[in-house]
Amino acid sequence: MSTIDTLSFTLALTLALGGLAFAFNYRTRISTVPVLLILGILAGPALKLIDHRQAAHLFDQVRVFGVVAILFAEGQSLQWPLLRRHLKTVLLLDTLGLLITAALAGLAFCWLFDAPLFIGLLFGAIVSATDPATLVPLFRFSPIDRDTETLIVAESIFNDPLGIVLTLLLVALILPSSDLARPVEMLATWAGTPLATVLYFLYVVLSALVLGVVLGAVTHWLAERFAMEEFAVLMGLSVALGGFVLGDVLNSSGYLVATVVGIVMGNHRHFFRHESAAQAAQVEEFLGSSRDFQNLTSSLATVLIFVLLGASLEPAAISAALLPALGVSVLLIVLIRPLSVLPVLLPLGWKPKPSLFVALEGPRGVVPAALAGLPLALGQQYNNPLLTHWGATLLSAVLVTVVTSVALETLWMDRLKRSLLEAT
Repeated sequence: MSTIDTLSFTLALTLALGGLAFAFNYRTRISTVPVLLILGILAGPALKLIDHRQAAHLFDQVRVFGVVAILFAEGQSLQWPLLRRHLKTVLLLDTLGLLITAALAGLAFCWLFDAPLFIGLLFGAIVSATDPATLVPLFRFSPIDRDTETLIVAESIFNDPLGIVLTLLLVALILPSSDLARPVEMLATWAGTPLATVLYFLYVVLSALVLGVVLGAVTHWLAERFAMEEFAVLMGLSVALGGFVLGDVLNSSGYLVATVVGIVMGNHRHFFRHESAAQAAQVEEFLGSSRDFQNLTSSLATVLIFVLLGASLEPAAISAALLPALGVSVLLIVLIRPLSVLPVLLPLGWKPKPSLFVALEGPRGVVPAALAGLPLALGQQYNNPLLTHWGATLLSAVLVTVVTSVALETLWMDRLKRSLLEAT
């Protein structure tokens, strides 16, 4: 088959598998995410219906659109009063909790793989962020109380920037000549590496918040004047994607920009108190016109992301590091994540059972998967022997961690919900 025919076949098969996953969910009420992953693995590594290189290429192409679509839609559903109530908790989880996760995961990697410390810490940084693309569809099919959902989703949305910053910091320490390390290295020349890291993180988060609020205000201004369905459907998502691109160009967090645009629009009555009743109704009509489209787009993105992620796994690379990678994954899920979350939540007054639910629902996903191949690519590009030697191992370990955490934490979510949330 030609390249175009192969691409068309891959997309057609991916969408068909997505349809089967949703039909299975309708009959069994089992979350679609692990089913999509399993179907992707069957279609890719197992049956070789999808070439893993093409799946990896397509995954790289659709992940940005997919995650932006999911985050923009979810941002609109986050309730500002709930988010504001849990802001301190989210901040602590996304700083102290995430740093503990990265450090402990890095040490576990060093122990199981007998790796150098910086390589282990690079692994910890890559897998430190949790994944909203997994959690959002999960809670859509199996709702939980709004406080717990808001905390988990907000944590996963806002910890992406710090996970990326931590990864860039480790890259800067291992490979200071790389382009990705340039922002941190430029700051470090006059501020020192520790302060440069803090300043860069503050820049990433604050600039994303400002861009998101500004673009949200622009979208609100348009919504007050144009509420026709076609305009609302196209303009809302285009602003979110444009915000991602602008954030990326400015070395900010494009994902956070898209989320903030959604939060501003979804909570327009809180952010734009000057609007009249007629203007508020116009904005609601704008949002209502695009909501069904955004939900469908979010579902499509979920299918593409997780089927292609499963299909992109390379059996030879995975099998070489499978056992220690599974060991790191299990430690991260059942030990490291709780050790990072419980010391934050319990002193803030969260009850033990809901706190344990939060601790056991932190799957790794799109951001770690997207960063997984970075060490190997940089090692080959800059002829760095350390990254070249460990790059394939890091890639395999990260992908095994992603697949294991997504599969386990989606499959046991209903049982955890019944025993830890509904029993309180």
